[in-house]
Amino acid sequence: MSLNLLLIYPPGEISHLRYPNDGPPLGIPQLCGYLKTQGITASSLDMNLSNKWLCRLNNTFRSKLEWEYNYYGETEYSSLQAMIKATQTEQPANMSKYVSKIQAQLQKKSIDVIGFSILYPRQLYYTLILAQQLKQKFPKIRLIAGGSLVNKYIQELLQTTVFDAFIKGDGELPLYQYLTHSPFSEIPNLYYRNSNGEGYTFSEKHFVADASYVVEPDFEGWYYRNRLYVKVGCGCPWGKCTFCSYPKELARYGGTAEPKEAVAILKLLQKNMG
Repeated sequence: MSLNLLLIYPPGEISHLRYPNDGPPLGIPQLCGYLKTQGITASSLDMNLSNKWLCRLNNTFRSKLEWEYNYYGETEYSSLQAMIKATQTEQPANMSKYVSKIQAQLQKKSIDVIGFSILYPRQLYYTLILAQQLKQKFPKIRLIAGGSLVNKYIQELLQTTVFDAFIKGDGELPLYQYLTHSPFSEIPNLYYRNSNGEGYTFSEKHFVADASYVVEPDFEGWYYRNRLYVKVGCGCPWGKCTFCSYPKELARYGGTAEPKEAVAILKLLQKNMG
């Protein structure tokens, strides 16, 4: 029997405030859609629904962190090291509400693994604090993280101690194998905590999704906004952009779905999402 999974898109993403017509990020819906094709139903939680909470958290974030660095064109007030250090002592206002929201999800369904998809520096700040609180309250639940920021800063994140595993790069197959009890050393793209609790080991295996992983994304539990995205191609045919967080060792083109397959996915979304 597979492990039960809750995937969280953590607070701190503000692009939907700047661009209200934009759609939600595709990472978690894509993962949930793929897992569904393998007979696994994962729950998902978008924690960026409350603008009021988010603004309060951002005020705390801006007042506590130290110096500017640029990431995806957004200025943040910290180095990555200062951000990680701040999460060890800071408790922003209203974080308890986010923990309560996650607890409500855990009461609905027995959860074995909580995964965080981290795209922005603010999200890392809140994720680390949430992860610490969740680990204290639910020590038996495994915590795993992935996303573009994990891809870009995996070596720095390996210095943290709260996560049980990280996935660097495409997550469809690694996450499926993680949930179905495959040996950690055999799971591609996986950094897993050593049995003595100190440090992480990389499996030394790599995975890049190809066109066979193009599926209907599952947007259940998401704030839909005004548009939705669909993944019709995999991998990267270029792999030379200096700003990109996609792992260079995984920068291979996985191909695109056949047009009729892409159209079929669009029709399914139209039917299921209205």
